[in-house]
Amino acid sequence: MIGAKASIFDYIVNQDANPVRLVVSETGFVGLVTLSDLQKPPARVALFALVSGFEVTMSNVIRSRCPCDVWIHYVSETRRRKIEEQIEKSKSEEQDDFVERLLVTQFCDKREVLIGSKVFEHHCSNNQALKELTKIEALRGRLAHANEYATSEVPEVVMTLLNLRRYLEEMRAG
Repeated sequence: MIGAKASIFDYIVNQDANPVRLVVSETGFVGLVTLSDLQKPPARVALFALVSGFEVTMSNVIRSRCPCDVWIHYVSETRRRKIEEQIEKSKSEEQDDFVERLLVTQFCDKREVLIGSKVFEHHCSNNQALKELTKIEALRGRLAHANEYATSEVPEVVMTLLNLRRYLEEMRAG
């Protein structure tokens, strides 16, 4: 069972143990939640917000660890060119909206910077971090493009994301 006021994340983090949950309120049984409910718009929005928030955390860590855009050296030459093209485009007279180089990066760039700068060295190996971040990025892509994403992998990816986010926030704070 799960309470009617529980968040979708309460269901997700315990989904493996109970893939089908009865939703109850003070008045009794009010519904049923299954993995397929994650495919519905409210769950999709919540999951995308979670992943987007994680990407903001990644950016904040990069800013604190790599001042003065030193982080760009961890990005491949091909991606650097794309970033510079995007910056030039945003500086053009038509747009004139350039704010910061890090804001034109993609998830894959932030992933490479964090791994290259050995941010995860006290948490896990670079190979493990790459594997975990790649799964989060894949979920992000499926959510962004409204693809089928409500798979049995989602709880594991969400738990991984929450653990990595906690690690990054603690590392940055302390």
